[in-house]
Amino acid sequence: MARVRFTVVLLALALLGCGGRAGPGSGDPDGAAPGDGPRDSVAPGDGLAPGCPASLPTLGTRCTRDSSDPCVYPLTACPLTQNVCLCEGGSWGCFVSHWDGGCPTDAGTDGNLATFCTGSSNRMIANGNESNPGVSGTMLPFSCCEAAEFVVVTATVPVSLVPIVVMWRAQVGQATLPATIDLANPPAGWGVQVDVGCDPAQGSCNPAPDSYTTGFTGTLEVTRTSGGTYEMSLCLAVAEPAGSPHPLLHSLELYAPHVVAGY
Repeated sequence: MARVRFTVVLLALALLGCGGRAGPGSGDPDGAAPGDGPRDSVAPGDGLAPGCPASLPTLGTRCTRDSSDPCVYPLTACPLTQNVCLCEGGSWGCFVSHWDGGCPTDAGTDGNLATFCTGSSNRMIANGNESNPGVSGTMLPFSCCEAAEFVVVTATVPVSLVPIVVMWRAQVGQATLPATIDLANPPAGWGVQVDVGCDPAQGSCNPAPDSYTTGFTGTLEVTRTSGGTYEMSLCLAVAEPAGSPHPLLHSLELYAPHVVAGY
């Protein structure tokens, strides 16, 4: 119910001027045309609504101000990129509003991936929005390859980003397990891709609304269990190249330890 309410509020934001004015291409994805604005219509210069905390609230912390008015917090390193937060269902949720001219990479991302990928809990920063998402694993019945995917679902990012799917595959005969794969330089026969907005492997769409196949850093660990499933751990970072913005996912850091994948 909380996710539905949050989605409704995001749709409501698209109808509000919020003190700012979107450009002529505001219906397009961010960065689609010079001068266009984000679909949420929260413009640079929009400030704090009455009752907003003085500083950016921590995701998931309790709140009492349940309202459709957004609390807008600029990312100081990116003048045209800002966090937009709402108190919904008694806790804070935030997303990033990215206007043309904003930073092409995530200003809020932890720059030390080794530090980010620690602990026993899932962790993600998508477009600057940090969360502890649910992550499940699924084996993929490809005849050519050993393959599986991490499926990430969270209610704390815009619904257009759900799900975020990280799929790996290794050609038959080239997947010696257990394996630890350097995502920046994977061995011959191995491949990784990130799909955003749907899961092509499940037949829901092909291609996905947004995807990455290169530019990764981090590691993937895969072990085959005695029951024939995979145990997988992922530490991944990727960001859109400067001057080549992606329509949905501008940057991602994802840590998902000890995820079991079966059919």
